[in-house]
Amino acid sequence: MAQGSKITFSKAELDAMISPDFFYTKHAAMQNVMELLSETEREIRKIVVAIPELAGHTNIESPKIFKGENYRKLPYIVLDYPRHFSTDRVFAFRSMFWWGKEFSFTLHLQGKAWEYYRNRVTERLSTLSGKDFYCCVNDSPWQYYFENDNYVLLDELLKSPDFIPGFQSRNFMKLSRKTAIADFARVPEYASGTLELLLKLLQEL
Repeated sequence: MAQGSKITFSKAELDAMISPDFFYTKHAAMQNVMELLSETEREIRKIVVAIPELAGHTNIESPKIFKGENYRKLPYIVLDYPRHFSTDRVFAFRSMFWWGKEFSFTLHLQGKAWEYYRNRVTERLSTLSGKDFYCCVNDSPWQYYFENDNYVLLDELLKSPDFIPGFQSRNFMKLSRKTAIADFARVPEYASGTLELLLKLLQEL
């Protein structure tokens, strides 16, 4: 006689499998986030086009918005603008929606871009104190979660005399801020304000 399957499902799993409502809601929410990030790009563009020097280091004309389903098991949507990713240079500002977590806004410099701006950033880093910035301490530049093995509050790091030498010796730099999903209405302004603060680290005096 045939045996029944030994696979079992929790009540929560069965309830989710039976009803498509969650996915209709998710689809609508993700579409709205895409629109929100498009609006964010327009706000960021006002700042970026006013700084001609950036055109030599990053793409100020072509934003990219993309989404995925499995960053640490959760859906996400990303706006990369301005952006440049190549084998020898990364200069990108990433605005990211992460389902169930937060919106985050991150400047990533690596390779030749980091070499070019390293001294300016290091000299002016303390100007970001008290502004809720986090610094990446991970060996990988491709993680975006806010836990102490990846992002540490910059104000805490600046208290250590060992931080700046270690910061300068890294082969990439990521500085980030975040805001709650419930505060979605402030995302375009907060993203552009974050980039504006970060670009002050990079500009010639």
